[in-house]
Order: sequence, then C-alpha cells, then structure tokens
Amino acid sequence: MRRLLQTSLLCLLVFCWTGSTLWAESALPREERLQKAVAAGDYLCSVLRDNGRFLFEYNPVECKESEDYNWLSHSGAVLSLLRLQQVTGDKKYLAAAEKAAQAIEERIIPIKIGDQEFMVFLANPTGDGIRNGVVDTGECALSAMALAQLDQAGQAVAHKNAVQGLCRYLHHVQGGDGSLKSRYVVKDDAGQFANWHSPDYQGEALAALATAREIYPSAENLTCINRLVNFLAVEWALKDLEGGQEPFDYWGMIGFTRAFSFLDDGVLLQVHEDYLNALKTKIMDIQARLTQGPLFDERRALETHLARFDTKLNLMQKQGALSRDTLLPLVFTYCNTEWKGQILDPGRTEHGSFWNAQGNSADTALRLEGLEAVHDLFVRTPGTPYQGWVRRWEPRLDLVRSFVAQCQYTPKDQEKFACPISVAGGFRRHIHDGKGKSVRLDYCWHGVFALLGRDASGSASK
Repeated sequence: MRRLLQTSLLCLLVFCWTGSTLWAESALPREERLQKAVAAGDYLCSVLRDNGRFLFEYNPVECKESEDYNWLSHSGAVLSLLRLQQVTGDKKYLAAAEKAAQAIEERIIPIKIGDQEFMVFLANPTGDGIRNGVVDTGECALSAMALAQLDQAGQAVAHKNAVQGLCRYLHHVQGGDGSLKSRYVVKDDAGQFANWHSPDYQGEALAALATAREIYPSAENLTCINRLVNFLAVEWALKDLEGGQEPFDYWGMIGFTRAFSFLDDGVLLQVHEDYLNALKTKIMDIQARLTQGPLFDERRALETHLARFDTKLNLMQKQGALSRDTLLPLVFTYCNTEWKGQILDPGRTEHGSFWNAQGNSADTALRLEGLEAVHDLFVRTPGTPYQGWVRRWEPRLDLVRSFVAQCQYTPKDQEKFACPISVAGGFRRHIHDGKGKSVRLDYCWHGVFALLGRDASGSASK
C-alpha cells in the first residue's frame, strides 16, 4: 500500500508539470459530441437486419460485408443504443435495441452442469444439436447487462427471468478466489470447462452483476460482487508491483464504478479470508504436482503459477482486507498510471491516443470509457479523496474524445465511396486510413460511449 501511495504522489507531480497548453484547443463542444454520437447511432440503426443482427463489418472501398460476427459487440451495440435513447429521448433507439435484444433472447437456453440447470447464452451452436457449442462468460455477462438495461429503459420486467438466470450462471462459475471461469464447452447435454482465460470477462461480469443488482435487487449478487472486486483489486495492485505489463482493465474500472455502492466492508473482510484460503489451496496443489516429476514445459508453467500465487498471498497477507476507503486510492493510482501512456504531441496525428493503442480508435475509446467511469465516480461521490486531482483529468479526457471523433466517417467521406451501404457515422479502425478503412460494430459502439460517457451524471453528458 505504501508503494501505491508513493506512485500516486509521483503521478500527481507529473500532472502538475504537464502544461495545459497541450490540449487547450482540443475540447469537443458538447453539441458536436452529441451530433457525432447520434450519427453513430443512426449508422447502427441502418445496419440492423430483420433477424435482429447487425452488419458486423463493412469495407466501403471493396463494398464487402464480412461474414464474421461477435456477440459481445452485439450486446455492446444494444447498450450504446440505450445510452443514446437516454440522452436524446428518441424512441427509435429504444426500438432498435428491442429488436436486437430478440436475437439475444433466442440464444439463451437451459443447459445442465452436473445435476444443476442453468440459463446461458450460447452464441455459436455446433453439430446437429443447438445444445452443442461454447458458453463464454463474457457473452453471458454482456447479454444480461443489455437485457437488464433494456427493461430499465422500457420500465418493464420482460427480461427479468433471463437476466437472473444468466447471473445465476455467473455465480456458479465463480471460484473461491473470486475469479470466474471463462468458457464452458457444451456437448450433448454434457461438457467441461475449458482451460482458457479472458481477463476482460471478469470486469464484464462485475458490471453485469452490479447492473442486475441495481435493477432487480438480489442478496446473492452482493457476495459475488464483493468477491469479484476483491479479486480484481489484487490484479490491479500486482500491475503496479510488476511494472505495468498487463493491459489496462477498462472493464474492471467500469464494473468497479457500477459496483461501488454495493461494496460492504464486512463482506469484503469475509471474502478476503476466502481469497487467502483459495490461494493456499492452489499453492498446495501446485506443490504436490511438482513432486510428481512433471516434464520441463509443464514444470516451468507450474513454477510460474506458483511464483505468482505466492506473490498474491504475500501481498494480501501484508495488506490485509480491503475496504471501500482503501480501494479508492488503489483505483486512482491504477488509472493515473495509465495516463502516463497518453500521447501528448500536437504534431502527431495520434495526439490524444495512447502509446499501447497508438492511433487505434476502439482501443483508445475503451480506455476512455474506463478512465471516465472512474472520474465520474470520484466526482459524484461525496467525501472521496483526490477529487481535485481527478478534475485535472478532464482536459485529457477531452483530448481523447477529440482523437476518437477523428476516426468517424462523415457524409463528406461517404462521397468518396460508391457502395450501396453508407458508412457515414461509422468508425474505422485507425486514424490512418492505410491501417484499416472498414467500419466494425465494436468500433462504433465504443465510439458512442467515448462521446457520451456511460453515466447520465458524468462529465461527458454535461
């Protein structure tokens, strides 16, 4: 914790030193941000098909549609349409979200794991039976989040059973340390969990569980949420200790800000003990496997895992149980460290993006989403520390928005293409045309949130 505080002070000094002249002219007026977000929403509505699916990717140079599809992006697009409806009041976005949600509902089915039945989102059935395929935790999470927010927007409970069923599956795949298994492979009403892990799924699940808790309160969600925050917080602290090698956990930041009001110091104390016990069990299991003489590659992998679990155990034993008050400085430091990677050079086309997402529209937008979510939490929550310093992020947030906006096709850009599908309002992959002219669903929905923010009370909507 001492190191985290030292890092915080260093980051604050950097912010003081960085001159405001780098972004003084970069702020995108609120009206222009809204116009661009509406253009993106109109593009999404225009590529929504009769079957409730969007056109995933389109190349306006070759007039070519991609056959690929991504259901995480599908749910994200639904969420962005609901955000537009919230900001503009235009019911066409709600209607489009409802249509796209039907495609989600069609893929939520019951499966058996052991002797228990769960509702899951099954994106890509294989073989002859619909119950053969892959269940991804992230797809279950974002599907639940989209359906819950659709009920909230429509002031209904039409999707309540589906959302609570998906959340029950998320509870089931959570381990004693708080982490969630990422994938379950279904085969003829049987299956197994895959040895595959997606770091984004943890934050996506946290955001979904918190959203469901807000809209349909459930006592069961409370422990699951606190356990997941505890797990993620250790990962964020490790990034500081290990020199920031892991990618920025933007979904973790979004999930944390949604879950903050549901964090309870008493529950955090209990899940801390559960976390320590789970780590000790994993360490003993690995030590037992090492005594069995595994081959070189397996031994090296086991030793790597053992070292990491030892580091986590030592960190948490030394730090003690987390609390609402100790989590805030940790999250502040984590975000401040990410700001170090912003490109601040008005002479560069990539000015405003980040070195590890250099010129990439979606990778820059998603960092903005996470950073802005934390900014809004600190600003709107009375008594939180660092409020003055978080306010200093605002010119930088504006700079990121301005960069992302440059990656959006305009009606004038559309005049260059002779294709039947207009890409006006859509976002391309990169600020440089040579690195990708195609419009893709994930570029667009992240673009909407980059322009509008996720919180009606947040800075982007003011």
